[in-house]
Parts: sequence; structure tokens; C-alpha cells
Amino acid sequence: MCRCGDQIDPLIDLNTLNQEIQSQHHVAHCEIFPYPCMQPGIEHISQQAAQKGLNRIIIAGCEGRLMSKKFAKELHLLDLHKEQIDMVNLRGHVAAVSDLSPRDKAAKAAKLIKASIAEMATLSPTPQSLAQLEGPVMVIGDGVAAFTAARELSRNKINFFLSVKTADPQEVLRNVHHAYPGEREYYDRLEAIVKEAVGSPHATLLPGAHLTGLSGVTGNYTLTFDEIDDKDLPRK
Repeated sequence: MCRCGDQIDPLIDLNTLNQEIQSQHHVAHCEIFPYPCMQPGIEHISQQAAQKGLNRIIIAGCEGRLMSKKFAKELHLLDLHKEQIDMVNLRGHVAAVSDLSPRDKAAKAAKLIKASIAEMATLSPTPQSLAQLEGPVMVIGDGVAAFTAARELSRNKINFFLSVKTADPQEVLRNVHHAYPGEREYYDRLEAIVKEAVGSPHATLLPGAHLTGLSGVTGNYTLTFDEIDDKDLPRK
């Protein structure tokens, strides 16, 4: 739990809150720290997680959108992924929103943290495994992400179909400019990605193909295109 200067403590009775949270069944460790988001705080959290074998972390402090990515990045070496790290906004949702007494705010804060604890307690680890792509793989779309995916397949020597409106890198970049006009400084890099993807010996291009149907489940999809004649497909 974060003191956050004078933004949380003394507006919330953190000592009372700390005692309440420590009494919870699934909580192995709870403490108050001046600024958990600063490097000393992150290092302290890492040490506690390693020493006590913690596999869930809840940081009760400020807005999660500001800090969740930072914590996920810093704690990744402990094999803690973003789903195992939660943020409770004590500053914005409790400390700054009412004239309740610090003890009453501690009670409200406890409810938010307990809700997070309950949610985290329901998580079960998902086995991590690498997907085996035997190919050919169908890549749908003509945005930068599609060409980037195609490039990665090519570098891994996996054959793929690339369904695009155009295989001309300059035309692709013109389309990107219409959607993302501020990306011009990255055009050289984007052009290199497109050229590598469409020029790959592992690529079979479907320029101008129009996807009309997609059905099935992961790993077993059926795709339907119009205006494609198999005899016209380039062969590799």
C-alpha cells in the first residue's frame, strides 16, 4: 500500500487498513511503503515476492493505467505476468472523493482491496507452451500488423498466404498515412517490413482477395474468398 506523499496518508488510516488486509485468508504479505512505484519500492516488492514465493501482487495506490505497465515490466523477471498484478486506486477512488474520516475511508479502501484479493484468488495458472505452426498460415488484413506477422513467419521459414488489397509497398504506406497521418517518421522501417513480407520465398500473395466468410474454431478455420481462381495463384 502506498503512502503517496500526503495524497493517501493521512487521508486514509493506512495502519488500520494494513491490519485488516493482513487478516485476510489469501494474503501472505502486506505492508505500507512510501512510493511502491519508485525504483526502491519496486526493488523491495521484488525482494518480498522472491523471498515469500508470492504469485499475486496487488499495489494499492494510484491509477492503474499509469503504473500497471511499469510494474508488469519490472516484475516480469520474477515470472509474474500482467494478469498476476493488480492495481487498486486508493488515491482517486477513496482518498480524494469524500469528507469521510480516515478510519471510514480505510473501511472503504478495505472493500476495494478485498474485491481485488477475491478476484486474484480465482486465477489459476495457464500452462505456457509454444504454438507449433506447420504452415501454410493464412494472414488476413493489409495493415502493418499483417505484414509484421508475415515477416515473422518468413523469418521462421513458415509458408504463408497473405491476403492484401495491394502488394505495392508504396500503396500500403499511402493507406497507412490515411489512417495514421502522424507515422511518417516510421515510413522507412514500415516499408522495409512490407518489402520483406511480400518478397519472401515463403509467401503466396492473394492481392485484391475479398474475404466473404470465416467459420470454425482456433486451429481449424475455413475461409471463403470471392474472385479467386486457384489456377491464377502464384506458386512457390
